[in-house]
Amino acid sequence: MKKVILIVLILGIITLTGCSKSIDNTGNLVMQITDVPAELDIEKALVTISNVQVHMALGNESENSTTESSWYNVINESKTYDLVEIKDAKEFLGSVELTPGKYTQIRLTVESATA
Repeated sequence: MKKVILIVLILGIITLTGCSKSIDNTGNLVMQITDVPAELDIEKALVTISNVQVHMALGNESENSTTESSWYNVINESKTYDLVEIKDAKEFLGSVELTPGKYTQIRLTVESATA
């Protein structure tokens, strides 16, 4: 039961916190992780994330239009987060510079999760 609750928490913790445009026609995607206070009696909720990617859709309507879809790495290293410690706060997850376009998916690889 705790694993199911933890998985639900994981699905709700990733937020896209900003995309800012730079002079060279790219944007900076910044991702953070946070957790809302749960009404569970959990001392630790450890989640190890090893990879985060974003997906640019096929046939973007930008000036740099592409005919192929692409995955871009935001994070490519393992890091463990204690969701109990970061509740009501945000922890930096990663950032990447991207070209303008339509990004439709986020792929999050959870290496392990324990409560």
